[in-house]
Amino acid sequence: MATLMPTRGNRQAPKFDNLKPRELQRYFAESRDLFTRAGIEDGQDQEKKEHTTRYLDVLTAYQWWQSRPQYVGDATFKEFVTAIIELYPGADEERKYHQSMWSH
Repeated sequence: MATLMPTRGNRQAPKFDNLKPRELQRYFAESRDLFTRAGIEDGQDQEKKEHTTRYLDVLTAYQWWQSRPQYVGDATFKEFVTAIIELYPGADEERKYHQSMWSH
């Protein structure tokens, strides 16, 4: 049985602080887990994009994420995620292990 996506501010909602770009991959992983529980499937890309941006602060959501051309139109959720990761140096998987996990 599918569940509803949590509301913004709910303790189950994914959180992302754009000052901590290394946490971006985790944010998307948590979002994908919630999509599965909510029954949001492949092909429902726009719905996924809308859910991932609704948990962000207003500036990040509207001026950064939703302003990407991949937010609207035929772009897949995967293409959108790739475009967002490119906004945050240090957030991509390639560089993940090049930085000390203890540095802030």
